[in-house]
Parts: sequence; structure tokens; C-alpha cells
Amino acid sequence: MESKTQEFVQGPTADEPPPAEGCGHAPPAPELMRRRHDPLIRVRRRPDPAAWPSDAPITVTEAAALAGVGETSVRTAIRRGLLPSARIAGHLLVTPSGVAAWRHGPAPRTRRPGVRPVDRRAADLERLLAALAADPKS
Repeated sequence: MESKTQEFVQGPTADEPPPAEGCGHAPPAPELMRRRHDPLIRVRRRPDPAAWPSDAPITVTEAAALAGVGETSVRTAIRRGLLPSARIAGHLLVTPSGVAAWRHGPAPRTRRPGVRPVDRRAADLERLLAALAADPKS
């Protein structure tokens, strides 16, 4: 018992390498370490939305990066029914053509040609002036 304590206090001998920090194992070589998954690697390779096939399934994260909006905006559009989606193997997928249709959307409503918007103040003023002109007491 005393000899084990004495070895611990003295540390390793010159023939033994010192123990590694942590759990006692040497860290793996850098080439053997697992790389972190980059969810936007496909977008980084093809940043132009026109380069994607129109019916290729893309994740919500990729769709947000391609459209230049946040992921929450894409999920909100899906929830509101503005952007068609499919859930496959737990992943929410959309298509680039669906994202383009959602982002550009229908043309904004425009006025009919020749029709001016009504200015209530001008109409009220005209009515007041007409009433004052018709009233002989004023």
C-alpha cells in the first residue's frame, strides 16, 4: 500500500510518458476527428437560387439562406399556407420554386388607371364650401 502511494507522489518514471489531460487518453489525430456538420454547405456551393433545380428538396434553413430571410419567416409562411412544404423523415422540406413564388408573390394591388384616390379632407372642404355658398344667411 505504501509503495503505490509513493509511486503516485513521485509521478511517472522516465520510461513512461506523462498521462494526458482529462480522461487519460491521448486526443485523436486531427484527420480522425469528426467534422461538425455545416447545414448550409449546399447553399455555400450554390449561392444563386437560379442554379438550383426548381423541384429539388431543400431544408427550411437552406431556404431561408437562399431567400435572404430568417428561418422563422419561412416557417411562418409554411404555417400560413403561403409556402408549400413536406415533412420527410422529420425534416421540413420546400422547393426553390416554391420559395421564389412565395418571396416574389402576386403582384401588388394597383389602382385602376384614371381613378384617383379620394381625399376625404378635400371632399369635406368642397362640401363645406358648397353648403356655405348655398346658405344665404352667411
